[in-house]
Amino acid sequence: MADPAIDTRITTVARIIHEMEEDPELKRQLRAVLLSDDLLALPKRFDHLEGRFDHLEGRFDHLGERFDHLEDKVDVIRSDLDEVKSDMTEVKSRLNRIDGHIGNIVGGDLERRMVSLLTPRLSQQLSLRGMEVVWHTQSTQSPNRFFMEALEDASDAGKVSAAEAQRVWDTDLVARAHRRDQQDGRVWIAVEASSSIARQDIDKVRKTADVLSAMFDEEAVPIAIGYRVRHEERAHGEAAGVTLLTVPEPT
Repeated sequence: MADPAIDTRITTVARIIHEMEEDPELKRQLRAVLLSDDLLALPKRFDHLEGRFDHLEGRFDHLGERFDHLEDKVDVIRSDLDEVKSDMTEVKSRLNRIDGHIGNIVGGDLERRMVSLLTPRLSQQLSLRGMEVVWHTQSTQSPNRFFMEALEDASDAGKVSAAEAQRVWDTDLVARAHRRDQQDGRVWIAVEASSSIARQDIDKVRKTADVLSAMFDEEAVPIAIGYRVRHEERAHGEAAGVTLLTVPEPT
């Protein structure tokens, strides 16, 4: 059998719901009684948050546009930098060519002055006398006949290769001299001249001296002469057994 009290409560709740649906003001009053202030304030808070999100979204859109603009500017800057790098590479290439031309001019002047510069140095520092030039790249005269025939004979006999013979002809100066303290102590001299003595000058003259020594079975002294030499090249010359001579630059 149904409980009359429960039926009464159900009827009452149904009536209240019906009246709330019919009367919005009653619905508002009941909400104020049943819900806390925090819950009642939630719609306003959500509206406020939604407004803030809309504002942030607008700011993000603006930032996105600024980033796109900055990205375009960065691309332009990169393009400009690439052009600058290309220009700098061309400038460096031209400077290297100019430096090479100047080096050739200065080095050529040094080669022409080698004999006068070497003679006192050979006597003072290496105890050599009676230097006789047999080959000089700057000379207009033919090579010493004895030396030319000796090099040809050594090539024919296989004592030196074609590349080694060419290395001798490419040497700036080849001479022979005598030790001051020895009557028959003939010495061959190979010289490379450069305004600034480089490692390649040291290596080339070392090879020439080795070829001359093999050709004549006599001592050969490699010499690199220049106006300047760095500490690294000086150390390399000492390790290779090459004499490095520096002379004053012409004024």
